[in-house]
Amino acid sequence: MTDGWSQRAVRVLPAGITHDVRWRSPSGPYFVMGRGALKWDVEGRRYVDYVQGHGSLLLGIAHPAVTAAVLEAVEKGTHLGGNHPAEVQWAELIAELVPCAEKVRFTSSGTEASLLALRLARAATGRELVGKLPGHFHGWHDYGVLGVSPPFEKPVSPGVPRGVLESVLVLPENVVQAVSRVAQGDLAAVILEPSGASWGTVPLERDQIRQIVDVCRHHGTLVIFDEVITGFRVHPGGAQALFGITPDLCLLGKVVAGGMPGAAVAGRADLMSVLELRSGDPAWNRFSHVYHPGTFNANPVSAAAGIACLKEVRDGNPIEQADSVAARLRLELSKALTDVDLPVAVYGLSSWFHVVVGLERPPATALQVKSLPAGPATLADRSLIQRGIDTLRLGGFVGAAHTDEQVEATVEAYRDTFADLATQLGLGG
Repeated sequence: MTDGWSQRAVRVLPAGITHDVRWRSPSGPYFVMGRGALKWDVEGRRYVDYVQGHGSLLLGIAHPAVTAAVLEAVEKGTHLGGNHPAEVQWAELIAELVPCAEKVRFTSSGTEASLLALRLARAATGRELVGKLPGHFHGWHDYGVLGVSPPFEKPVSPGVPRGVLESVLVLPENVVQAVSRVAQGDLAAVILEPSGASWGTVPLERDQIRQIVDVCRHHGTLVIFDEVITGFRVHPGGAQALFGITPDLCLLGKVVAGGMPGAAVAGRADLMSVLELRSGDPAWNRFSHVYHPGTFNANPVSAAAGIACLKEVRDGNPIEQADSVAARLRLELSKALTDVDLPVAVYGLSSWFHVVVGLERPPATALQVKSLPAGPATLADRSLIQRGIDTLRLGGFVGAAHTDEQVEATVEAYRDTFADLATQLGLGG
């Protein structure tokens, strides 16, 4: 039946998929239902889910409080074509929790939030050039596709105008060199994932973040934290609260909308003020106001889901639960894979984990991990799916709904998968 859906998909969808990360060869499962940390495909097979809505489902799939809020909102109207109380309540919760969030503007996705934050930074500083770190991901828009994969000076996609690429600077991987470049004082902003490149695949130390932030502040360069992943997952106030480093602007996505489409830019009131229209000031409105429409910004359904989710998250208990299970999973995976005749690194922050084949410890640079051969990881992913474990490139997100029993099943599946992989590669005994 899965093959049937795959055959139908390739007739109407490019490559048969709707997100590049979901590509699997020859095809992957088609899911129809999920609850908590489990989901089922069209054939009725059950999986332990570590995709968790690409990280958006800290509370798990179909959490009762979020589901109830969404159903109530849908019955009242999915779009009311104007201001509504829920958007205010949603923003108030964000402002309560996130240190930099003096004002909030909603978007429909993390990519949109990234695009808006860069526009705000350019408008506020009058500078055009923005800096980013190698391997850090900030969405698929034109300004975000440079410096994602090696060679970092080339975008990960064609179709981007040269002039756009020239307005983005990929900073050196060496933090000392990056700081030196920022000190030239010509950057509107530096945008980074505070967890490190690609949700911590290449970890970034707190002291390294502090060095970058300090030099930015000294030279009038804004600091943008991309907290689409870390926001409300590593701490109720995000990585900025966990690390004690407050950016000028931040991007929020995934958890912020409780698994529904939704994201936001939050930051200093003076920076966010450029989004305001001013009565009786046509010159400001035409030439200084940052234009930002969006049909589904803060739509009532996403707002309801976001409010319900953040109310559950704000005491920190779901985060602590997910962190605890993830820590056990990382520990047990590390133990289980030490006997495999393959170099494998198991690591992560908070409630996620990475399993990287070809390294014995977390990578020091984005170039190091991005240059690893994909073959072994692809084989391992295929084997895990067959054993009922769904991951994101062998890693993934743990939610508050995951259990110790599911951890045990996962460790067993990884142990068997990597033992088979070593044999296939001619390394087994």
